[in-house]
Amino acid sequence: APVTYYVRTNGHDTATGTDNTSDPTTGAFLTLQRAASAVFVPGDTVLVQPGRYAGGVALATGGAGSNPIVFRAAGSVAVTGVVSAFVFTNVSGVQLDGFTILGCSSNGILMTNSSSCTVMNCTVASNGADGIHLTSSDNNRIVKCDITGNAGDGVHFYASGGNEVVDTRRRDNGACGVRGGLWAAGRSDGITVRQCLVYRNGNTGILLDGDSSCQGWLAENCTLYGNVSATGPAALR
Repeated sequence: APVTYYVRTNGHDTATGTDNTSDPTTGAFLTLQRAASAVFVPGDTVLVQPGRYAGGVALATGGAGSNPIVFRAAGSVAVTGVVSAFVFTNVSGVQLDGFTILGCSSNGILMTNSSSCTVMNCTVASNGADGIHLTSSDNNRIVKCDITGNAGDGVHFYASGGNEVVDTRRRDNGACGVRGGLWAAGRSDGITVRQCLVYRNGNTGILLDGDSSCQGWLAENCTLYGNVSATGPAALR
C-alpha cells in the first residue's frame, strides 16, 4: 500500500521517515536525498515540512499511471545550492509540488530521459543556467510555476517532445522564456504553451531554435511583452 514519508529540518536520516516527528527511530528524515532514496511504490508521497534544504536531489524511482511518486512542500520550503536542486534521470511518474528552488550553479531542475513527470506550484528563481531544462524527456508538464531571474532560459527543451507548460509565468530570465532546443540530437516536437505570461526576458519570449522543421508547437492564450528580441526559425517576442 502507498506510504507517506516525512522530511523535517530536525529529522534523522537513520529513522524510518514514516512519522511527522523528530523521533530518531520512527520520525521524519532529515534530508531530501534520504527521502528520495526510500524504496518507493507507486502512490507514495513525501511531505516536506517548512524550512531550507540542500539540493542535489537525485530522483531515480518513479510511479505508474495515475499513481505518481509525489514530493510535496507542506508549507514554505526552499531547496537551494549545489549544481541542480532536483535531477530526474530515467524516471516516469514523479511529481514536484510547491517548492521554491533557487541559487543553484546550473539548472534549477534538470530532467534527462524522463517522462510523464509534473512540476507544479513551484518557484524556480535565480539559478545559474536554465530554470527548468529537459533533455530527451517527453510528455512532461510544468503547471502554475513562477520561473524568474535565471541566468539562462526559463524553460529549455532539448530533443524533448510532447511537453506542456500551463498557467506559468516566465519573467526576467537572462535568455528566453521558453526555448525548444532542436539540434542534431533530435527535435522538440509537439510542445504546448498555454495560458502563460512571458515577459522581460533577456532574449525571445518563445523561441524554436536550431531546426526550422520543428512541428506541432502550440502557443495558446499567452501574453508576451517586454522581451528583448524575436529571432530564430520561429520566435514570439
